[in-house]
Amino acid sequence: MSNQPNAEQILQNIFQNVKVGGDLTTGDITQIGSLFVVTPDNPKKIEFAKKLVAIEVLSNISNLDARIGFVEESLTEDTFQGQLAIVRNKIAPALEQTASSSYNRLILQQTVASLRQALNSRPLKIESATPLVNIFTESALNAELVRYFYNHLIDVQDVTESLLRVVSDAASSNFDNETMLNYYKHRISLEINRLKNRSEITHLSGLRVLNSLDINLSDVNIELGTLIYLQPHQLVNDIEIETFLEKSIRKAEQLLSERQSLLTEGKELLSKALQEYEDINKLLEIKATDTWSEVVGKAISLRQLGRTTEAVAAFYRYGEIFSATDPTAKRYSQTAQQFTTQHQNFGVQGGVYIYEMVDGGKAMLAGIAVGDIVIDYAGRSIKGMDDLVCALRDALTGELVRITYLRMQDDGNFIRKTQTIVHGVLGVGFVPI
Repeated sequence: MSNQPNAEQILQNIFQNVKVGGDLTTGDITQIGSLFVVTPDNPKKIEFAKKLVAIEVLSNISNLDARIGFVEESLTEDTFQGQLAIVRNKIAPALEQTASSSYNRLILQQTVASLRQALNSRPLKIESATPLVNIFTESALNAELVRYFYNHLIDVQDVTESLLRVVSDAASSNFDNETMLNYYKHRISLEINRLKNRSEITHLSGLRVLNSLDINLSDVNIELGTLIYLQPHQLVNDIEIETFLEKSIRKAEQLLSERQSLLTEGKELLSKALQEYEDINKLLEIKATDTWSEVVGKAISLRQLGRTTEAVAAFYRYGEIFSATDPTAKRYSQTAQQFTTQHQNFGVQGGVYIYEMVDGGKAMLAGIAVGDIVIDYAGRSIKGMDDLVCALRDALTGELVRITYLRMQDDGNFIRKTQTIVHGVLGVGFVPI
C-alpha cells in the first residue's frame, strides 16, 4: 500500500498550520456550504483566507480531473456499436417500440444515469465562490483571480450539462440513417472535447490563484501530482501558465467553430427528416381515385409504421369506396379493421385474407371459411402474399401440411385455429390484409 497521503490528509496538513489566537467569538462567521468558519480579525484572518482558498481550489481541481475520468470511462466507442434504431417515433412508433428495447438505446440511457451519479460523487463546489470572494475582499486581497476561477468552474458545469443533454438526445432518437448516427457520434465527441478544454482552462486559472497566495504550499505539488488528465501536474510560474492558456484558448475557439458547424448540420438534418415525414404522409394519403390494391397497400403500410388509428381509418375508407361495386369489400373492411387492432396479440405482422372459396374445395372441406386470415402454411410464417406464394410453391403436392389461421368471432375478437390439409389446389381466393 502506498504511503503517500491522500487528498484529505494533504488538505489537513495545509490547514493545520493556521494558528488562530484570541477570542474566536469576536471574529467573523462565514458559511461555506454546510461548514461555518469562524475567522479572527486581521492579520491572521488574511492567512486563514489564503489557506481556505487553497483548500477549495485544490479540491475543485481534483474533482475536475476525476470527472474527466468518469466521462472517458462512460462514453467510449462501444456506446455506439450498431445503429441507434430505425426511424423517429412520429414516423414509425411501432418500430420505435422495438427499438426502445434495443441494446444501444438501453446502453445510452443507462450511461446518462450512471454518469450523472458518478459526477455527483465528485461535485464542483461552486457555492463556495461568493463567501471566498467576500473573505478575500474584506481581507484587502485581490479577489479577481478567485472570481475568475469560479466563473470558469460554472462554465465547466454548463458544458457538462450540455454533454449529458446530447447523450440523452441520442438515446431518445432513432434512425436507420448512417448520417444521423455519425452526427450524434460527432456531437458527443465534440462535447467531450469541450468539457476537457474548459476543465483545462479552469485548472490553469486555479494554478494562478495558488501562485498568487504567496504562502507555503509544499504539499500542493503532491496533490497536483495525483492528477491523471489535467496538465500540468505541478505548480508552474505565471509565464508558463499563460503559455498553456494561450494553447487552450485557441483550442476553445476551434471547438466553438466546430460546434456551430455541427449545430447547423443538425438543423439541416432535422429539416430533411421533416420533409421526408411530409412526403411519407402524402404517399399514404387515401384518395377516391385509388385502386383497391393501392388503398390496401397504404393501410398495411400505416399499420406497419405503428400508426394504428390511421390504418383502421384507411381500411374503413376501403369499405366506403368499394362496397358499391364489390360485394366482398364490406366484410374485408370490417375484418381488416379488427385485425389491425388485434394482430399484435397473436405475434403476427400480417397475413392473407380469404375472400372467396370454391364449393367442395380442399380448404372448405378442411373447415376453412371466407373471412379467415392465413398466418402460417406448411411451417412458413405468412406475412403477405409473397410468403404465401413461396409456401404454396415449396410444398409437395399431396403431402399433408398444417395451415394456421385467425377467425373473427361475432364479438369482433379473433381466435387462432390450425388444420391439416392435403397440399394442392386449395380452391380459395386470397388478398393481402
